[in-house]
Formats: sequence, structure tokens, C-alpha cells
Amino acid sequence: MLRRLGQKKAPPVTDTVLGANTQVKGTLRSRGNVHLGDIFEGEILSGGAVRVARSATLDGDLFADTAVVAGLVRGNIIARTIRLLETGKVIGNLRSEKLITTDGAQIQGAITLEDSLDPMAVADQREAGGEST
Repeated sequence: MLRRLGQKKAPPVTDTVLGANTQVKGTLRSRGNVHLGDIFEGEILSGGAVRVARSATLDGDLFADTAVVAGLVRGNIIARTIRLLETGKVIGNLRSEKLITTDGAQIQGAITLEDSLDPMAVADQREAGGEST
């Protein structure tokens, strides 16, 4: 594809990896995929997929296109697709278009399945004080 002179090429979207022995507090925003391998305290907002590894803990809400949970999430998950693996545990509410669970997965909270969901719009509304998760 040809670009016109003066047009800037959009930067590539890269994955964010927070590996083992990494502890973070705050808010993580990413247009790409996120892999959480240890402890994160705060919110994760991703336009891609977020994977919470078996050894990982997320203390906070998660907004993503896809959430894959093999570890522990203490917070709400708002994602188009949520996949809970056999070692995954969520203590919080789930809001999604599609929920997939594996034997052994644990959920302590309410589940809301919707026909259409834009997790990033929900996050934006919440930040503006309009909607709770």
C-alpha cells in the first residue's frame, strides 16, 4: 500500500508482558495484548487479549476484548470473551458476550451475558462517572 508524502505510518501495536517477579500498582492501558505473570494491583484496559497466568494475581478490574484467566482475579472482568481455565479463579462480577469455563474454574460473583458489548466504552463511561461495572 502506498502512502502519500507527509502521512505518518501508524506505530505497530506490541504486546505487553509483565513476567514473573514483577509487581506493579496503577493503571495499565494497552491497544495490544497483555500477559500478566505475577502481581498487579489496579486496572488493566486492553484493546486486545489479556492473559492472567496461573501464577498471577490481579487485584482490580479488567477491561479487554478477550480475557483468559488461569490465575486469580479479585475484581470485575468486562470483556467480549472471557475464558476461565481449570486453575482460574475470579472473585468479582463477569460481564461478557461469551463465557467459556473449564472444569475446576471458580467464580464468586454475578455473571451477565450480553448480545453486544464494548469493554473500552464501558471503561470510558465509568471513568466519566456514568456507569458502574
